[in-house]
Amino acid sequence: MLSSILLSKAGLRPQMESLRVMQRWEFFQRLSRERSIQPLVIGEHEFRVGYGESLSNDGKVEVALRVPFCDSSDTEVFDQIFIKKEYMQVLKWFSSIYPEGKIGTIMDVGANIGCTALFLCIQFPTASIFCLEPEESNYTRLQLNVSLNRQKKIKHFRGGSVHSAGQTKAVEGF
Repeated sequence: MLSSILLSKAGLRPQMESLRVMQRWEFFQRLSRERSIQPLVIGEHEFRVGYGESLSNDGKVEVALRVPFCDSSDTEVFDQIFIKKEYMQVLKWFSSIYPEGKIGTIMDVGANIGCTALFLCIQFPTASIFCLEPEESNYTRLQLNVSLNRQKKIKHFRGGSVHSAGQTKAVEGF
């Protein structure tokens, strides 16, 4: 049911041939099977989902994803972090270095829409998180997602990072 509603909002049909559309369809199927994810708001230009293993207020985050999905990687990023849990290996590595989970500062360079920062907020509740995102529409979505979750410990900045001093040119659509 959830996938049918989300698909209709996005203007997608499962029988369409496009690879990107089929990837979205698979995402919605995985999303509808996840117990830790709850649809919150479905609108014309976005949908919001809640994530939390117990969906209690302590470990719950709300993420706003863009619709339609034509040029946005929002669903892929959300899928990697919250559904496929690809960052669990990183967490195991952090735990081996900091057994008590005492991490004071995390830098999220290339923060996209803030999924990683929000996920890490749950895992490391005492850490300060600094996000850096150069792309304007992703940065706007990052601001929204941090605001939705009332996260004072996440600071975000629009910009990029390079490995040496000097001037560089940013190119979109690479």
